[in-house]
Amino acid sequence: MRKNPEAFRSRGHIALVAVLVIMALTVGFVGYQASSVLLMVFGFIASSGAFSMIRDIRKDSFTRREALYAHFNGLIGTGIGAYTAVIVFGGSRLLSQILTGQWQVIPWVTPAIVGTIIIRRMKRQQTIGATA
Repeated sequence: MRKNPEAFRSRGHIALVAVLVIMALTVGFVGYQASSVLLMVFGFIASSGAFSMIRDIRKDSFTRREALYAHFNGLIGTGIGAYTAVIVFGGSRLLSQILTGQWQVIPWVTPAIVGTIIIRRMKRQQTIGATA
């Protein structure tokens, strides 16, 4: 990425980002229409990531710090997916007895919320560190 920022501007990458934007907004809209907190949260998080990717596409170059941030952002995103899968599917029997009704959304959104907070803190530190 840092050595070849043009890779972000390939047709394939731009097409995938465009699909992500469309799907994220669609999920958020469907969640809003259905009053589904889970879909609204995932739509918001996916939209945030998609618009961050659009900013990256428009950059001419990346500093070492920006490249490292993007790498950690991807790692945390992968962790969000993995923790969600483990908590929701692996712990479904235990959690379904503890969390009933609307509370069942908690295992779905907790990894995403925690991961998003970590990413935003890293972003703030990256911005502060770049100006210092």
